Amino acid sequence: ANDLSEVNVWLFPILKQHIVGARLGFFCETLLGLVEEMKQRSRRLGLEGKVFSSRSADALVYSVWSLLPSFCNYPLDTAKSFKDLLKPICSALDEEHDIRGIICSSLQILIQQNKRIKEGKDDADGAEICPAKQRAISHYTPEIAGENLNVLTASAPQLLKLLSGIFMKSTVDEGGSLQSTIGEFASIAHKNVVRTLFKNTMERLLEVTQQAGVAEASNMQVDNSSSKSSLFLRRARLIDLAVSLLPGLDEPALNLLFIAIKPALQDVDGLIQKKAYKVLSIILRVSPHANASELYSSFNQKGFLSAKLEELLKLMIEVLPSLHFSAKRHRLDCLYELITHASKVDPNLRRHEILSSFLTEIILALKEANKKTRNRAYEVLVQIGHEYGDQDDGGQREHLFNMVARGLAGETPHMISAAVKGLARLAYEFSDLVSSAYKLLPSTYLLLQRKNREIIKANLGLLKVLVAKSQAEGLQAHLASLVEGLLKWQDDTKNHFKAKVKLLLEMLVRKCGIDAVKAVMPEEHMKLLTNIRKIKERKEKKQAVSSVESKSHLSKATTSRLSRWNHTKIFSDFGDDDTDDSDVEMASGQKSKASSKLKSKASTLRS
Repeated sequence: ANDLSEVNVWLFPILKQHIVGARLGFFCETLLGLVEEMKQRSRRLGLEGKVFSSRSADALVYSVWSLLPSFCNYPLDTAKSFKDLLKPICSALDEEHDIRGIICSSLQILIQQNKRIKEGKDDADGAEICPAKQRAISHYTPEIAGENLNVLTASAPQLLKLLSGIFMKSTVDEGGSLQSTIGEFASIAHKNVVRTLFKNTMERLLEVTQQAGVAEASNMQVDNSSSKSSLFLRRARLIDLAVSLLPGLDEPALNLLFIAIKPALQDVDGLIQKKAYKVLSIILRVSPHANASELYSSFNQKGFLSAKLEELLKLMIEVLPSLHFSAKRHRLDCLYELITHASKVDPNLRRHEILSSFLTEIILALKEANKKTRNRAYEVLVQIGHEYGDQDDGGQREHLFNMVARGLAGETPHMISAAVKGLARLAYEFSDLVSSAYKLLPSTYLLLQRKNREIIKANLGLLKVLVAKSQAEGLQAHLASLVEGLLKWQDDTKNHFKAKVKLLLEMLVRKCGIDAVKAVMPEEHMKLLTNIRKIKERKEKKQAVSSVESKSHLSKATTSRLSRWNHTKIFSDFGDDDTDDSDVEMASGQKSKASSKLKSKASTLRS
């Protein structure tokens, strides 16, 4: 249209959603021609001083390019037309940074779909496939997918060189798109192509590392600090580039990369250390239970891990004093792989020894201020629990629980509270450990007498987990000691924690009934129980006047969600206001937070 205001821009989102099984030839011949026309018009309008119209034309250029991922969704002519698309996408990658993410996403789709078809795998998303997509897939056979991959492989040297150059020049890689695309092409490129690029990368990394070492040793002045920072950033980018090439590397190259990153595990720069631990965690990741198993199936991590297990265990202990806080999350990944591998190789002898070496570190990480690190520590503890439970000899998970419980004898409140949080997490995840947790109640009541805020918060969280995860019958056996322990401690504490005790008593009333709690409640505290009963009755009246429709909606919202750990909900300082259904929420999770998991998954190569 001559008048850009007449363009039906509302069509673009619809086209993006529904295009499948199209032809790349049409995109090259028709839509890229339109892109060039819009770019010329934008330049002309800019020279005429029509800034708004010029930007509208630029927006149309972006909108047309945004259709490329849809055109790469099972296209019918990849083998025939990709070579025509190669030149314009290389030019756009080099010159137009705004659409790099779109092009990278498109290339990844092409490679991943054809790899799945060739390997005889179903569509990875697991969702119901629409008829249009079914028709497009029906045109694909392993032979056709193989021909498509041959064309993509032929373009790999050019695209790997271009993408690597762009990656090294760019300051950011939003969403890890460049790294992910490099990894995909490395997985299908000829080995000598990847080997050559990797060799060049390692030579540059060695050179930059030496320069950084000289700069550090010579105590560069403040006016040269930018140069020093630039060296660290280049070194970090080269490490990222090297790890991007992992899918196409053989074992000798893998050993070379390991040798290169070993010194970086003790680097004074947190960014370099973090990158080094990330690379090591990827190398150690066992492919059968990794999301990106196809990506890393070209080299034998199991062989590498078995051959270097002793060296790696020794290395992890040696570098611990130099650990930077920013590298802790990736170090936890490394520890998990080492512990689980040792369990599979020699479950009876080495597992206990290796776990004992690193369990304290994992437990203390539960107290990390960084949310990602803290969450990863919880995940690692639970994953180790699953590994212990999967063994044929049985009873090992309780042994893990008891190992964590030894932390209750720690010398510092930090260690004690971390151990309590670990116990709470294990009891929350594994119902067979709830009975073991009840055995710790006497210790819990004693710890509550310590009058240390950190310890009190953790122990109240553990009690909250026990009440929430126990059936009424199980709680009845411990009801008297629970009520006595809570009330004995409540008399000599601050109002803030009194509110938390009241919350726990409310949970007990909901679980066991008002009469059962009344039977074990001391006479001097009956006033508190009366208050709880009145609050409960008011809530029940409110629910009674609610509409049938809202009741149905609430029922669906609270019964269909899966159990999910919520650290903040259990251990938060400020959880006293939302006491309505805390036990229900703990057992079923929160819908609003669960929705955040619908964000697109980051690549395994992303930091």
